[in-house]
Amino acid sequence: GGGGRGPPHDSGNYTKCPWETGFFHPQNGSYNTEYGNFFLEWYSDSLIDHGDRVLTSVSEVVRSHNSWSQQMAVQFLREDGAKMVRAIDEVKVGIKIAGVHWWYKSISHAGELTAGYYNTRNRSGYRAIMEMLKKHGAVANFTAVEMRDCEQPDYAKCSPQGLLAQLQEEALEVGIPLSGENALQRYDKFALDQIEHASYGEETKESCPQLKRLTFLRMGPSMFDNWDAFESFVVRMNRRRPHETAEALSLQNFY
Repeated sequence: GGGGRGPPHDSGNYTKCPWETGFFHPQNGSYNTEYGNFFLEWYSDSLIDHGDRVLTSVSEVVRSHNSWSQQMAVQFLREDGAKMVRAIDEVKVGIKIAGVHWWYKSISHAGELTAGYYNTRNRSGYRAIMEMLKKHGAVANFTAVEMRDCEQPDYAKCSPQGLLAQLQEEALEVGIPLSGENALQRYDKFALDQIEHASYGEETKESCPQLKRLTFLRMGPSMFDNWDAFESFVVRMNRRRPHETAEALSLQNFY
């Protein structure tokens, strides 16, 4: 519990498992009490309100930029030598949603609660974030698209794939675009296949990818050491792109 309306005093520390604490305990954790709900709502709402204020300020600057960039275009050559002209896309604002996937399969979702995402087995903590983003015409960007559940330690009840699936479903229901990026710089087939699956899925709705944009992290010596694997990945991704975007530049977003 907590002292009056102060923060919880029994939430443990970074090295504690949920069942070793009073606040996150799976049977009688105080996160699931009137006090716990009060504190977690305050914590989560404070961060969402902060994001709302920041996006309000940023959006004003972006609107000013977009008003003059709409008159500009870029030229590039296709593989067959034909010259193409493409209008510069409007700048989109968005936020990163951290891939806090540890304890996702537990009832309290202790990792997410600690980070300010009031998401539990019985409560969606991302819907309010998505609705705030929709108000600004902003994008949600998930940061662990290369990870699979089977790669994580069993005791930590991780589920990066479950978290991504929840975000994809809620972004679709609210009506905002969901983008993604990898958390770790990996070039093995297992990770690259997972990024492809996260981007397009087994089945796509009206041929649209589940992720609207992908950022691949990051440009540096490791990328050039594994250039063949990275190039093959880009070719595969482009082959699966919807027809209407086939003329877009291939590598738009990576650092």
